[in-house]
Amino acid sequence: MANYFISKYVVEGNKQDIDSFYEMMMRLKNADRQVEPGHFGNTWLGYILEEFGEDPEEYMCRGEWYDLTRDGDLLRFKAETEWGPCHEIRRMVEAKYPSLKFYYIGENDADEEYEKNDKEGKYFPENYYLSLFGGDFMPEIDVMKRFVTKEDAYKYISELTDRSITNDKEFETLQNEWDEGGGGVCSLAEYNCIVG
Repeated sequence: MANYFISKYVVEGNKQDIDSFYEMMMRLKNADRQVEPGHFGNTWLGYILEEFGEDPEEYMCRGEWYDLTRDGDLLRFKAETEWGPCHEIRRMVEAKYPSLKFYYIGENDADEEYEKNDKEGKYFPENYYLSLFGGDFMPEIDVMKRFVTKEDAYKYISELTDRSITNDKEFETLQNEWDEGGGGVCSLAEYNCIVG
């Protein structure tokens, strides 16, 4: 069973390229095609490759996009892909539409993989990803949330657990307590910033 990488994308570019890419995605989404049970539907990433005359068998394209919206001259959508983001497809679209720039942020909790390419924080200023599952200590806690700074995350944890967490050592103590005694998970990961 694959571990899924969940990504959020913002695409910017000139109006002509945004219009063309959006129209292509909508055409794919609304296509009248027979989908075999257990396979991806109309928003399978392989269909984008086929639009460019490429063979999906030659690429890692196990995944699909969803929640496509047009926001002025921006496109926003999410993708769920197996194991990691499909960088080759993103680069291929950017090559086909030279003005388009894809910004993304995403997570694969099972493999502890967290990355983004928005180094300046233009659309995704968050740099840390918090996973909290209270286990036996606090079963009501089940949180996955992004934060801009580590200090913001510690403040949030303090408010949620009614316990002062202000530094790495205090956070590590909480991690050990939850891990050893109550089956909880307390993890704060920094996003790896990918270039290109």
